[in-house]
Amino acid sequence: MIQAIGIGIITAILISLPAAFRAYLQGTWLASPGWILLVGVLAMLLQKWILDRRFRDSQYHGLADLLIYVHKPVAQGTSLSWAVHGLISFLLSLVGGLVGAEGAAIEWMQAIQMRVDAFSVKWFEQKRRTHVGSILAASVGAAFGAPFSGLLLTFELGIGGRSLTAAMSALTAFLGARWLTSRFLLPQVGFHGVLPHFNFLNWTDWVGLLLVGVVGGAMGAFLIFVIRYTHESLNTLFKFNVGFRLFGAAVLLFFVRWVSVGFGVAPEIIMEHALWSKLSLSQMSFVLITQFLIVSLLVGGVGTIGWIWPVVSLGAVMGCTVFQVLPQEVLNLAPAAGLAGASALWAVVLNAPLSGAILALELTQEFQFVLPVWCIAWLAIRVRNLLRVSPLLEYDLVARGHGLYLGRSTSVMNSIFVKNAMVTDYTSVHEHETEAEVHARASQSHYPFLPVVSRDGRFLGLLTTDLILFETSLEPEERSTHRKVMEAKDLAYRFGVKTPTVHLTDSLKSVVHWLDEFPCLPVLGADHKLVGLLLVSHVRLAYEREVGRRSFDFVPKEKNG
Repeated sequence: MIQAIGIGIITAILISLPAAFRAYLQGTWLASPGWILLVGVLAMLLQKWILDRRFRDSQYHGLADLLIYVHKPVAQGTSLSWAVHGLISFLLSLVGGLVGAEGAAIEWMQAIQMRVDAFSVKWFEQKRRTHVGSILAASVGAAFGAPFSGLLLTFELGIGGRSLTAAMSALTAFLGARWLTSRFLLPQVGFHGVLPHFNFLNWTDWVGLLLVGVVGGAMGAFLIFVIRYTHESLNTLFKFNVGFRLFGAAVLLFFVRWVSVGFGVAPEIIMEHALWSKLSLSQMSFVLITQFLIVSLLVGGVGTIGWIWPVVSLGAVMGCTVFQVLPQEVLNLAPAAGLAGASALWAVVLNAPLSGAILALELTQEFQFVLPVWCIAWLAIRVRNLLRVSPLLEYDLVARGHGLYLGRSTSVMNSIFVKNAMVTDYTSVHEHETEAEVHARASQSHYPFLPVVSRDGRFLGLLTTDLILFETSLEPEERSTHRKVMEAKDLAYRFGVKTPTVHLTDSLKSVVHWLDEFPCLPVLGADHKLVGLLLVSHVRLAYEREVGRRSFDFVPKEKNG
């Protein structure tokens, strides 16, 4: 718990740094687009003289690399590479690159965590999940002032780990950032009171918001496509030279910022202006186009993690633009449209609708707005799926050969067979054993499941010890005569649990989806006889054992010589 609090405190400090620098350096000279070119040159030199020289694979995909670290800690550099990327993200957020403060915070915290972690962490996936989840929850919680949204995001991304540790980090970072902002009088954006008159029962508002969800889903799908195209085009243009790709992206970013220099240096400020109706329709449309291009360059060219705030801000501008186009009879609140657009784009790009809805709640404190926003986020994801576009992180992970399924590495799950994860020390009952004998076996079982088998060992059904104990705990007057002579097969038919079966040679990838509904799966051999049980807990143990085995082959990916 002390470590969680420490992560929260350090993250709060890192999140407050860009605003502190902009406040105390006193001047709009930081907003000059020329600084972006200098950061691009510095990024190219750091890539060429540090990362390319020390690491064989210096490609960087931001948030995707953070998830890869959870499942394959040997896949990506050391704390040095994370520190370098954090410096680039921080400088871009400082000089008007519209990078969110969460980017540098996450990257620097990952560098610090990798430096202080014991070497044994390489072998324990659960610890890595906890560390990454705590860092992400704390950074999002402090950057957005939304600790619950940050915590839910870790769940929806399938990071997992100890939820209490992540929750403590998020809450500490949120409170720490608030204290630093008030203590040092740092600039603070405000969204409380921006939505004072939303009418939950007004059907015309629902129509307008649902239209925002449809537009948000289509725009999010197009944004993901443009990001992919930008990344592939820059890599092809510069022949996969990462340093030149960074500089090329910085040059393009310079031109985009040069034509939009008057619209703020931070994405949260742009969102505030949009929600408080400080921009006209022409200005809104211009900001929408330029922000779209900036997000594409940040994710596809630079590779920073600090694209979460820009995506949220882009969604808000999109929603407010739709509001200004629609007649006020359909949608009469610009802030409602902006927040709906922000949540929709968050949901589409991150594939996290629930945390997107909670984000709108924490930004505005409007509880009645949660359900509409969640519906809009869900609708936006459906639109993206209809357009056959996968989430941004899924594309990045698959492109790197690290696809995930239900929060776990597909390559690891495909390499583990059911026979390597099942248990064989289970207790079974014969189909003709009486209820009393079944109860006696249940009290001796190592597991809360009793498979019922026939004379030749074929699987007939699955009993659970809680149902058996409930059945035999009834008072005598509650038990009819025919129930006193019930056999095991009768109990199995009575409970009516139709459990799917798996086979020894099935991979975990092909059967793990059943475990969401059935915590225990009977395992059949080649002759269709019961040979074992596949339990959720032992699937996790087998997965972590395989990840640990691969981590023993740890070789830092630095170049020799």
